[in-house]
Amino acid sequence: MCHEPITREYLREQLKEQAVELRGEMKDMEGRLRGEMKQLGDDLRGEMKDMEGRLRGEMKQLGDDLRGEMKGMEGRLLREIGLALNVAVEQIGKLVKVVDEKYQEVPARTYELRQDLDDHRSDWRIHKEPSETPPRRRTARTGK
Repeated sequence: MCHEPITREYLREQLKEQAVELRGEMKDMEGRLRGEMKQLGDDLRGEMKDMEGRLRGEMKQLGDDLRGEMKGMEGRLLREIGLALNVAVEQIGKLVKVVDEKYQEVPARTYELRQDLDDHRSDWRIHKEPSETPPRRRTARTGK
């Protein structure tokens, strides 16, 4: 073994050599890191593209499902509206029947009134003296 003293010049040379080696290693590491980062970016872009495609497919399926459900609801609503309309028409028919039955005698009564007016017009002497109390009208409830 040699026990020569270490000089500054020797240390400088050693540091320069190590610095050159470190710079080379750092350049290699930088190149590898850049490559890995580029690969990672490409992988992420690919995954994002795949995810976008899956999401678009799922959104389309969801839209189709919603359209189907809405079509079903539309059919159910139309049936419900049809049933309600049938009930309303039936109720209106009953009301019209009641009114029709109530006023069935109107044409005959109108005819009688027209006869009386025609008779009065032809001979005013047939006009009766008004009674002190006006005649009572028939009511729908009692029929009297």
